[in-house]
Amino acid sequence: MQIKYSKLLNKEQLKAVTTLERPLLVIAGAGSGKTRVITYRIAHALEKGVKQSEILAVTFTNKAAMEMKQRIRAITGLKLHKLTVSTFHAFGVSVLKKHGSLLGYKQNFSIYDQSDRDSLIKEILNEDRTGDVKDTHILSDMFSRIKMGREDMNSQDGNITELYNRYQLHLKSYNAVDFDDLIVLPIELFTLHGKILEGYQRQYRHILIDEFQDTSEAQYTLIRMLGNKIKNICAVGDDDQSIYSWRGADFGNIIRFEKDFPETLEIKLEQNYRSTSIILSAANELIKNNTVRKLKTLRSTNKKENLIQLYFPDNEREEGEWIADKIRTLSIRHSLKYHDFSVLVRTNHLTRHIEEAFLRDNLPYKVSGGISFFQRREIKDIIAYLKVLANPDDNINLLRILNVPRRGIGLRTVEKLINLAETKGVSLFGIISALRFSEKNVFEKKINDSLTDFITLVDYYREIILKGKNMAKAIDSMVESINYWGYLLSENKKKQIAQWKYQNIMSFLESIKEYETNPDNLSPNIYEYLNRITLNSKDEQSGDIRGKAHIMTIHSAKGLEFDTVFIAGLENGIIPHIRALSDDEKMLEEERRLLYVAVTRAKNRLFLTSCKTRKRMGKPEESAVSPFLKEIPEKYIQYCTEETEGPDEEKDYFALLKKKVLR
Repeated sequence: MQIKYSKLLNKEQLKAVTTLERPLLVIAGAGSGKTRVITYRIAHALEKGVKQSEILAVTFTNKAAMEMKQRIRAITGLKLHKLTVSTFHAFGVSVLKKHGSLLGYKQNFSIYDQSDRDSLIKEILNEDRTGDVKDTHILSDMFSRIKMGREDMNSQDGNITELYNRYQLHLKSYNAVDFDDLIVLPIELFTLHGKILEGYQRQYRHILIDEFQDTSEAQYTLIRMLGNKIKNICAVGDDDQSIYSWRGADFGNIIRFEKDFPETLEIKLEQNYRSTSIILSAANELIKNNTVRKLKTLRSTNKKENLIQLYFPDNEREEGEWIADKIRTLSIRHSLKYHDFSVLVRTNHLTRHIEEAFLRDNLPYKVSGGISFFQRREIKDIIAYLKVLANPDDNINLLRILNVPRRGIGLRTVEKLINLAETKGVSLFGIISALRFSEKNVFEKKINDSLTDFITLVDYYREIILKGKNMAKAIDSMVESINYWGYLLSENKKKQIAQWKYQNIMSFLESIKEYETNPDNLSPNIYEYLNRITLNSKDEQSGDIRGKAHIMTIHSAKGLEFDTVFIAGLENGIIPHIRALSDDEKMLEEERRLLYVAVTRAKNRLFLTSCKTRKRMGKPEESAVSPFLKEIPEKYIQYCTEETEGPDEEKDYFALLKKKVLR
């Protein structure tokens, strides 16, 4: 069945979908159907005879990749086993699994998440050859900036350089990579092995990049290398929604793209299918104050005329109570579900009073950005066991579980094992295995027996798990064998907490069972499963959100939409953040983009709050209203009092702004 694209897409979308044989830059404004364009473009390419294996689409979250593939399947009705729609990091994993040996990695390499990375840095620091540097988070961030080319290692002092080099050596000796490696190692591979790169260039004749404004310089380099030959590369993004410079995103890649691919056709998507004309007009007026941007003006198809509501609560407690009351009232008045509401804040610390108000009103809610399921301690313990079963040379995860549950293996034993392993040039697993057959008693019998039992356990379950059949059953047996339930009871004073944690493990086993019985997983195995959950841990775990109001940071809300949105804390020093109140115009423009993103999450109603006072260091201080509010014209705003939802005739919006000291 041939798809009638002209009936499904507007003029600009149609042009973006049907222009296949040249570089394409699609500037897709908020709510303009970006994902629709990408999915229909892939469907159109398949319809024109492009093979699934010739298409590569990359995005930033596994959720987005999965949704994209589901949409393409729904449009085409095809099975998509050979179509590559993945995150940048997942694509990096696939490259390293095929060719990582050329860089000295075994195929069963481990992927270190932030927790593993911090543990490795702690291990290096504990070797006492590093001076006074002790903050693992600062070091981890610095190592990431160095690795991704955002900071010059030559500008660091010798101590940092030594630490970084040893961090890299430890990763390599443990047959492990971190998330940054999943981008930089494929670049290194393609640079050193031109024929491998040529193979990928021949294979992927059509490349699509989602959320292009969020790509880092390294991610752009990777994509440019892949698409430099055929040049059928489509970048879709919006410079007005670039809000991740703090983690390496560089919307300057849009300019680089046009220089690297001079034949580029630029298409702007300015028709918005989400927000009312008033909300969009306010957003347009706000963002036009940025000087570094692609000019565009969003147009609305939603003709509802709800003015933006602005409220000045006395303090943060009143702010939370007012928001909770408005949500309850609006849900009844307009027959809305609680999940139709979202409260957006600049930083997480602003949620406490809002949460307290919701709890007092018994209003169901979910805070996004909490500890994900796979980051819970008990789940991390079992994952560490699985990582060691998959890759026994993984020292970091072996150290995590060597005495979990307790086996009487203390710090001194561990230090001695580490020294022996370094002397022999082997992993901890290797040295412990060797000790079983050594005639020399390095440790007392009790410790030797514990170490032998541990190695025997790993060897036994490793053999079972690598068969790739009944993995959940095998892991359940292992959890019982190590008496993890008894360990939870000993570690938690309340039995209910231990039961809750153990139930989490049962849920984890259920997820493994679902994975291995899913017919879409053609060859389920422990390596693929571990890679999948490690990459998923980078995403926000949404959980069950039906019937719950959302409380989240603006960064977490990007890509989402809600019927009614509250933006709390519109005060100077909050948004824009206090760090942006210098002469750094780039930071100020990013803060404005952040508010633009928040405003354009709203479909029908938008509420803004700015407290007159807010506690700082435990003491109430007068707050200044955000200067960004002055950039929204008066005609789009109506002032709310605590008692009324409509306009207060005796109050003038701009007069109220003038009464507040704008810093």
